[in-house]
Amino acid sequence: MKSLVFIFIISSLTGCTSVFFQPQKNPYPITFEKNINPVPFQIESFDHTPLSAWYFNSPKQPAKGLIVQFHGNGSNMTAAYQSVHWLTMEGYDLVTFDFRGYGSTPGEPSMSEVYKDVFAAINYTNQLAKAKNIPLILLGQSLGGSLLLAALEESHPSELKAIVIEGSFYSYQQIAKEKLSISWVTRPFKFLASFLVSEMYSPGGKDKLERLPRVPKILMYSEDDPVVPLHHGVQIFAELKEPKYFWSHPEHGHINAFFVQGGKRRAELLTVLATYSVQPK
Repeated sequence: MKSLVFIFIISSLTGCTSVFFQPQKNPYPITFEKNINPVPFQIESFDHTPLSAWYFNSPKQPAKGLIVQFHGNGSNMTAAYQSVHWLTMEGYDLVTFDFRGYGSTPGEPSMSEVYKDVFAAINYTNQLAKAKNIPLILLGQSLGGSLLLAALEESHPSELKAIVIEGSFYSYQQIAKEKLSISWVTRPFKFLASFLVSEMYSPGGKDKLERLPRVPKILMYSEDDPVVPLHHGVQIFAELKEPKYFWSHPEHGHINAFFVQGGKRRAELLTVLATYSVQPK
């Protein structure tokens, strides 16, 4: 039995895909708030893979900015958009999209290829924001936030005015070890993460987070997150340069900041964006 577990762990960690990507192809039930329907479009990745995307126009025009969502490792954009769709009623246009292998986007996800998808989405939406003459706000959740942070260490889009991160992890090796430590069956093999999981795309370590664009960075975490422990956010925050904000809440859950404490985080985010003049030029 233990030998079979050992083989499974090695194959999973070596490929990384089965560990960090859990794509869903089928769409989820969709109900658009206030009948604000998306305009479907595609973002072309660097290998010409067409990434399925939605553009939500705020009913309040001109828009205050363009918010781009980078979702987590599970489901797809037809579920992920629901956590941020409320921003359209606050005057922000919204873009959400699927990495390769998710939803109707073709292909199979791998760390290196999805990382390129993130770069493509940053570049494409930066041009959209520039064309509309509105600020760009990038919002990453869970795995999407970790990928976004790593990409922004190399890419500094000209229209970027704020970065929002929710429930993202600091290190791929670290989160892999923590997940392997949960069960007594896999605990003896957690050391394998140091050898089989690459840190190439981890946002933390080696002063990488210090290279992020000098815009406001807002981090949101649950103190009782069963997926990504709070200390990942603490580690990320410690290595970020000002201006930066760290917001935590005691409620159990993952990626739920906008739905707890009576919408407190929604109001706080809008205040920070307004404070830093994230408004049309």
